Amino acid sequence: MCFKSFISLYFCEENEYTSTEIRKDILKKYGQKISLHSIPTYGKKLSDLNLIAFNTEGQSSGKWIINTSKFPKEIFNKFFVDYLQINTTWPRKLILSSSFEELHERMVEDTEGEFLEYIAAKFCWHLGIKNLSIRNRDGQLEKDIYGKKVFPFYSNFLIQCKNHPGNSVNPSVIMREYGIANIEKINNIFIFSSSGYTSTTRLFANNLMTKSNINIYLFGYEDILSLTNGSSPSDILEKENNYIESIRDENSIYSEKWVDILLRAQSDLIDEKEWKENDYNIARNYFINNNLISSKFSKKKFKELYLGNF
Repeated sequence: MCFKSFISLYFCEENEYTSTEIRKDILKKYGQKISLHSIPTYGKKLSDLNLIAFNTEGQSSGKWIINTSKFPKEIFNKFFVDYLQINTTWPRKLILSSSFEELHERMVEDTEGEFLEYIAAKFCWHLGIKNLSIRNRDGQLEKDIYGKKVFPFYSNFLIQCKNHPGNSVNPSVIMREYGIANIEKINNIFIFSSSGYTSTTRLFANNLMTKSNINIYLFGYEDILSLTNGSSPSDILEKENNYIESIRDENSIYSEKWVDILLRAQSDLIDEKEWKENDYNIARNYFINNNLISSKFSKKKFKELYLGNF
């Protein structure tokens, strides 16, 4: 566990680490308290195996240094991917060695939305979500970030970032991400928006959650600011978890309000899908196939509501 912790720290920032730093990392990541006096013993054993260089100069507990002559970079990369479940293609040093405040400063000036993705990736890393792939695109299904968590239980995540000043996220964005998650069997959706959400977006996400096993987490600009002011990702996640728990106690599946919101969101899809006035059956099948409405929903009523958008 000490070696795993050390490699994980080294991956974030190539440096030497004291036994105290390794002990703190183990407590934070795994919740286990290891005697500070035993860690140097492990360090010496690993040094005897030429896995690390263990330097005790000026440090009673010693410093752990990677033995790069023993292990070429390709071997470390394979270890990161196979054992630590860390994707080596993303800019790990920039993301993990920068503070949330520093990334936020870059995000404000960023016109490409790249640094909001980095904030989201750092957020996920702190929560133990691994195998993070930034800007992963499979065919027609675009994913800004994909990741998974295997301990203490398996779960996977679809993370979408929207950094468009003045353009709040609307229900059509939620609908699109929900469709991807549904097709790819993803358990959780994280949305990060620097411009917040429209008045109906949260309600739309709520109704989706009451009729599926997919959790939808909506993080706004106030959450990003909280991170820059020292709040931990786990605190922010707990707030959303409590909200989702309260939503799942409700029974609003296929309510009139749900259908009303759905059709209002549909107006954005009409432009995106280039649906015409007589494409109401195509639209209805789209909603049914994406588990947005019941197949029992009246064709006549759907046509009436659909034509109301023209």
